[in-house]
Amino acid sequence: MPLLAQYVEAAAKITPSLTSKLVTPHSFRHTTAVHLVAAGVDVTVIRSWLGHVSLDTTNHYAQGNLETKRLALERLESPS
Repeated sequence: MPLLAQYVEAAAKITPSLTSKLVTPHSFRHTTAVHLVAAGVDVTVIRSWLGHVSLDTTNHYAQGNLETKRLALERLESPS
C-alpha cells in the first residue's frame, strides 16, 4: 500500500469522512497553493514553489475563495 494511502487510512480513523474523499499528492499541492494565495503570498512566489513555468498555470489558484474576496472588499474605502 502506498505511503499516502496508509496515512489517509490512519487519519480516517479520526476523521471518517476521509474514506469518501480522493486524497492525492496533488490535493496537498492544490490546498497549499490556495492557502498561500489566501495568506497574501505573491503569485510569482507560489509559481516558483510549485515549479510552474507559466503564471497562467498558477493563476488557477489565484481565483479567490469567498473568504478572500470578502476580506478584499473590507479593505476598500466606502464610496463618497
